[in-house]
Amino acid sequence: MLNPRNELESLNLILSVINSLLPRAQGDKVGVLLMLQAETINMIRYVGEKCDGGIITEEGNSDAEDRLLQWGKDHGVKTKLQLAHFEGAGRGAVALEDVDIGETVLEIPDLFSFVIMMFTNLTCLT
Repeated sequence: MLNPRNELESLNLILSVINSLLPRAQGDKVGVLLMLQAETINMIRYVGEKCDGGIITEEGNSDAEDRLLQWGKDHGVKTKLQLAHFEGAGRGAVALEDVDIGETVLEIPDLFSFVIMMFTNLTCLT
């Protein structure tokens, strides 16, 4: 039996490779890559539709999670995601609405990216 998580990770890797090749492609190669891109996206959608039953959305978060989510919202974080538990895969996030592949589902203001980068750099130095 195929593991949906592994399938999606593999398909995402293939899509990433195709997307990295597209800007340099010339001639007939562009058409081939675009066809492969479209088929890979269709396969991702198929796996997603096939696996819909394995999602168990958690109704409530812990107090700490609720405070963190509210803090992010108060500071400009925008999301189309909800925390969820996936049977066989564990904790993750699920889209609250239909989203297209490549669509932004989580926006974090630049200030937070800088803080995260600085924290990561400091952590690596210790």
